[in-house]
Amino acid sequence: LKRVQLAVKEVIIPSWIARPPPMVGTARAGTLKADHWRALFSIHLPLALISLW
Repeated sequence: LKRVQLAVKEVIIPSWIARPPPMVGTARAGTLKADHWRALFSIHLPLALISLW
């Protein structure tokens, strides 16, 4: 979870893509909107998993 949060903070994405909350996965981040889920699973999560592999 910490690696995903780090990827959300550090990955540079275009301004038209909605960035998920930096503390994704915690209660403080709240609920994610559809754009946040899409960015998380298509950009941030793959990069975080590659770095863990």
